[in-house]
Amino acid sequence: LKLKPTHPDYVATKVGFLMQLYSQNKDENSYNEALRLVQRAREKEPHNKILFWQELQLYSLKQDHAKMLELVTAGLANFPWDNALYERYMALLLEQLDKARAENKKELADQYGAQILDAYQTVLAKIEHLKTLPEGQMQGAPFDLTPSMMLSVGQTYYLRGDAAAAANVLKNGIGGNLVTVLAC
Repeated sequence: LKLKPTHPDYVATKVGFLMQLYSQNKDENSYNEALRLVQRAREKEPHNKILFWQELQLYSLKQDHAKMLELVTAGLANFPWDNALYERYMALLLEQLDKARAENKKELADQYGAQILDAYQTVLAKIEHLKTLPEGQMQGAPFDLTPSMMLSVGQTYYLRGDAAAAANVLKNGIGGNLVTVLAC
């Protein structure tokens, strides 16, 4: 690290150790050093997924949902085909939607709901785009709607009072009849 202070592999290793230290003894110095290291390295390597997920994990350790949402939102620009990132984005937005509803902030809740539905439409559009790939071209990592995404979208529709749309999304997500699933 003295020779290459922003080398992603070296930084990731040290940050991993510092996160373990923080988890064990809640030493703020360990947390702050880990955050400083990962942020500095990400300035030089903004497309490094390991560093990105480590920074997200650091915010998660502190339950800093605002920073997590900010980072994930920015991360979608760098990693637009990352399923896990869309899952996390929708889940974080749903948490914020629930929080806004609990605080009777309807406009803010509607805003978060709209962002979830926009992300859902983006994922659907990307799935359709993958269907246009030329024959023989592999798409790379799998990219599809996940159960977590479908749950976030279904809950959003339900909270907006559109039970039919919620049922439709959830039904498509499980690939069958909701009555049969609910009977289990």
